[in-house]
Amino acid sequence: MDIAAAAFWIALAAVLIARSWKMKHVEQMKHETIRLLIQKEGTLNPDMVKELLNPKPAEWNPQTAAMLGLKKWEPGESRRHMRVWGIIFMIAGPGIGSVFVTIGLTRVFGFNTEMSAGDSSALISVGISLVIAFLLLGIALTYASGFLPKGPEGPAENKRTA
Repeated sequence: MDIAAAAFWIALAAVLIARSWKMKHVEQMKHETIRLLIQKEGTLNPDMVKELLNPKPAEWNPQTAAMLGLKKWEPGESRRHMRVWGIIFMIAGPGIGSVFVTIGLTRVFGFNTEMSAGDSSALISVGISLVIAFLLLGIALTYASGFLPKGPEGPAENKRTA
């Protein structure tokens, strides 16, 4: 058996054991809390016990719920998200690409003589490729957002400013 396969199964077993231990620990803490409340006050409200044993699930962030398909997007929300991500890609792409190009150019300018010429040219080409890819992706997202429906026009109709 390959060592990597064995390591995978051991890691999976460790995760499953840790999860079950955590669930058991959480359940013990709930019962310990109820026991301490009974010792301190003598009696408990049944609604409070029910809330302690079965807490309400956490509320979802509306945008996260919309991204996961649990809630519908508000009109214009997806358009705004596409434009924001398009701008982020257009700004971040040249920055990330220039880092790779700069590292590759250190050998060309004689600062990093330990790097081979092949590594230097590979870094420069990867940097230029990243700049082009991120810019094109950002332009495509920004352009495609124009095909999505617009949100409310006036401030009176906008829920976020109201």
